Amino acid sequence: MSLHTLLFVTAALSLCVCCTCTPSYFDKILLHSRIRGSKQGSNVCAVQHVEGTDKKYFSNCKQWYSRQICGKPTVVSYECCPGYERVKNIEGCTAISPIVNMHETLGKVGALSTKSFSNQSELQLRLEGEGVYTMFAPSNEAWQLLPEEHRESLLSNINVELLNALHYHMVTQRLLTGDLFSGAVLTSMYEKQPLYINHYRNGIVTVNCARLVKPNFLATNGVVHLIDRVIGPVSNTIGEIVDYYEELEELTKLVNKAGLQDMLSADGPLTLFAPSNAAFAKLSQTTLRRITNNPEELKALILNHVLHTMRCTESFLGPTPLHSAEGAKLTVNCDAIGLKINGNINIQRKDVVATNGVIHIIDELIVPDAVKDMVDVAETYGVNEFTKLLTRVGLRDRLSRGDSITVLAPKNEALKELPRMPQHESKKLAEQHLVQGRYLSRDLYHGQLLESLSGTSLRVFVYHRALCIENACVDIRDKPMRNGALFILDGIIRPPTAPIIDILSSDKRFSILVNWFTRAGLHEQLREPGEMTLFAPTNEALQSMAPAKLARLRRNREELAEFLRAHLSQGVLVRGGMVPVGTNLVTSTKGTPLEVKVVNIHV
Repeated sequence: MSLHTLLFVTAALSLCVCCTCTPSYFDKILLHSRIRGSKQGSNVCAVQHVEGTDKKYFSNCKQWYSRQICGKPTVVSYECCPGYERVKNIEGCTAISPIVNMHETLGKVGALSTKSFSNQSELQLRLEGEGVYTMFAPSNEAWQLLPEEHRESLLSNINVELLNALHYHMVTQRLLTGDLFSGAVLTSMYEKQPLYINHYRNGIVTVNCARLVKPNFLATNGVVHLIDRVIGPVSNTIGEIVDYYEELEELTKLVNKAGLQDMLSADGPLTLFAPSNAAFAKLSQTTLRRITNNPEELKALILNHVLHTMRCTESFLGPTPLHSAEGAKLTVNCDAIGLKINGNINIQRKDVVATNGVIHIIDELIVPDAVKDMVDVAETYGVNEFTKLLTRVGLRDRLSRGDSITVLAPKNEALKELPRMPQHESKKLAEQHLVQGRYLSRDLYHGQLLESLSGTSLRVFVYHRALCIENACVDIRDKPMRNGALFILDGIIRPPTAPIIDILSSDKRFSILVNWFTRAGLHEQLREPGEMTLFAPTNEALQSMAPAKLARLRRNREELAEFLRAHLSQGVLVRGGMVPVGTNLVTSTKGTPLEVKVVNIHV
């Protein structure tokens, strides 16, 4: 065999090793980093380095453009992609790294402490010998983060305790990131204890919540992944761990009272944001008693702290939206100080790994809207002017009772513009925005009538991009509360008080239009029950028409009627229901198409 043939065969075999992996989220992120680094030469990757730390990440789109991770600024550097090295005086990374045994690979990946501990124990011979392994090797910093008493305990018994710890970081398979799929459970070399893999969409891969900081270093007898912490065996479920921690005693009582202890010990994956005893003490004891004495509210409170997925804290690189098991939206963010839920709840202790998920201990309760009173929910979403109105007219206490009510609260700006009115009118206005029963948007349909507490029927209009109640459209929808639901509207609901023809007749700007409808015999049509929209031209608009056309319309009743029908359409089209950017296509009663565009001019 010639030298050229030998080189070709070797290259082909190298490529095949890489191709056996299914592209994973990490591999896709690595590809993005490679594309962004390509201008620096072949096989160069763009890396985000968090300023003031030793943390580095391959660049995904979000971090690339924001230039920050967890609120900390990053510096973009360019390094050789995994498996490549630089050659002196040649641009880029043109040399393929030689593959050596796993013991030597530990040195190449920078895991010098792990390599030294392997030397001291009996592991070195295995790492240099035959076989196939994957090792999740703790970085030098990971060993330093280990409590001193733990580290001394390992080093005091090298060929038992230390060797067991190292074996727990190993499996007897060659596993690259493409093989490390989320939810995989690997069997370690220490008493066949499990290792829990999570592989997130942002490219982060964890084993027992330790992040792979340098993955996929190939060795002749396996592969090495550098991880950011030392991991230990896991043998308890989330439920068992909660029972064990004294600082979670209050949570344990309420989980048992809600009958959810089996869920926390069932198969996962789960994440529990576990409120400490101190977190429960921060909540008003009156509110806590009310919740704990209501089985449904207590269950909702507990489930709002549970995710049906395993989220290690290393997977959070910025604001991350999540959904609790109760159905509420949560946002976890990380910044220079730490990790917060919904902007103000601190994660005090993170990544307590269980056999069915992970626990993070938090310092406040994540109280779902579903167990809050309407006033608390409304003020959370910034409609306190409406709650002031309810208090002023004596309706606030009614909303704290057990009967279900859907609140259609106008935003603050709309109510601030409201002129002063007598008490009975203010009360009727408030009752007009309260509907008996609990409705969510999924329960509403076009043409539906809702009965308000004022006795007024409110019509529901469903459009392409909007849901409207009479003239007011929904800005924020489906916010549950203890005894109902909250919708926030862009304005005050003003139900119809008269037919179209009467409204036009009361406004001098439309006197010509009213006269024309009467002459054409269509004025009664504008008085009949039904749904229609009139695009009403003012006197000024009509008088600006060509004199010849004006004269023709005045002479010819049928042509006048056709002209007026071209300004009418079936159905109610309110301004908030129109697409703000683009053209809204409407068919007139004449059968001609109308192109309606929203123009921000206040008449």
